[in-house]
Order: sequence, then structure tokens, then C-alpha cells
Amino acid sequence: IAACGCVISFSGFVPKERMEENIDTVLCALLEIADGDDYELSTVAVAAGIQLVKAAEPADAFSCLALLLPSPSDMPPFRGPEARRLTNTLKLLRPCLRQIPQEQLKVALHLCMPSLCRSFESPHAEIRHLCLDCIVTVMTVVGEDAVATFSRSMTKTQQQLISLHFAKATAV
Repeated sequence: IAACGCVISFSGFVPKERMEENIDTVLCALLEIADGDDYELSTVAVAAGIQLVKAAEPADAFSCLALLLPSPSDMPPFRGPEARRLTNTLKLLRPCLRQIPQEQLKVALHLCMPSLCRSFESPHAEIRHLCLDCIVTVMTVVGEDAVATFSRSMTKTQQQLISLHFAKATAV
């Protein structure tokens, strides 16, 4: 817990250039901790990961986290450790998606959208909720049209739910 607390405390003070050298290693280590059975330690590790993602260069964090998403051919359903790993990865991806510049995210949609769309079919409510939030966040950053090609494989109900949440997110 103390090590995760240090990541939280010092992530704002480390230059972004230094973070990019080790962000993949640190994020993977935090996810390993978060995947454990200790709820308190898991919560602190996810919080540390979120702080690290917010303090890092968005493109570096995104490229690391996108690689940790499951392959669209591997899912769903997710059970046990797989479900916990995806949940924690999505929790870290969410703030990253909010920070990444539009043009960078547009170019990299193929790294995350197939997995997010397919994971949205998971039987786990939390995974579906996090995927929905990530998809809507991507849509707010890059626009609805940029995501349309990826969401075509979804059911009409899923597409309507995404449209409803996108409308709420972009309402003034």
C-alpha cells in the first residue's frame, strides 16, 4: 500500500519524459497488484494507476493500456482473473481517453475500439458499464462518425444505448 501511495504522491512531480521510459512496467505492476484478492490493496493500486495515467503523456499511457486490452477474438465471457484484469485496465484507460488529443486518438482507434466493442458484450455489468463509458468518451473526443465503423457489429440495443449516453455526455 505504501508503494502505491508513493506513486500517487509523486506522480505529479516526475517529468513526463521520465515517465515514458517506465510507464508500461509500472502500469503492469500496478495492475498485477490490483488483480489480487486484497480489496483495499486493489483499490489503492487502481487509484495509483489512475494518477499515473493522468500525470503521464496521454499517448504513452494509451499505447501501453491498449496493448493490455484483450483481443476481440478472445472474448467474452470473462471469468475470475480475466474479468478482474479487464475491469482494472478499463478503469485506467478511461482517464487516459479523456486526455489524449483528438488526432492521436483517431489514428489509434484500431488499437482499442474492436476490443471495447466486443467487451461491451460481456456478461459482467461492471465491464459493460466501463466499456460504455470508454466508447462514449472516445466518441466525445473524435466524433460519432469516427466510431461508427466499429459499432456496426453491435446489436441495435447496444447502439441505441451508446447513442443515448453520447447525447447525455454532449448535452449543454
